[in-house]
Amino acid sequence: MRHVIGSVADFPERQAVPVRVSGREIVVVRFNERLYAVRNTCPHQSQRFTPAQVRGALETTGCVGEIELGESEPVIVCPWHTWEFRLRDGRCARDASKRVKTYRVDVEGDDVVLEI
Repeated sequence: MRHVIGSVADFPERQAVPVRVSGREIVVVRFNERLYAVRNTCPHQSQRFTPAQVRGALETTGCVGEIELGESEPVIVCPWHTWEFRLRDGRCARDASKRVKTYRVDVEGDDVVLEI
C-alpha cells in the first residue's frame, strides 16, 4: 500500500522524522536530497531510534589509522547504544546479524509517498 506522508519540506536534511503509517512507527530521513525510511525500532535491544543522529558512515581515508565521516553511505545511529544502521539497506555496521526493516520512499511532485 502507498501512503502520502507529507511534503518534501516536512523532512529536513539529516533529521530522523518519525511517522505512523498503518499502525507502524517509521523514521523518514532525507540525506543529500534522497529519502530513506526504516522501522523506528533498533533491532539490537528494541529501543526507538528517535531521537537519532543521522550522518555519513565512517570511512577510511587511505592513511593508516585515519577515518572520516563519508557522504556516500548514510546511517542512522541508535541513541541508546550508538549502533549504526545503513539507511540504504538496514544492515548494521557492528553486527551483520542485525538489520532494521527498510521501506521504499518515492517523491511525486512535492508529495512524499511511503510504500508499506
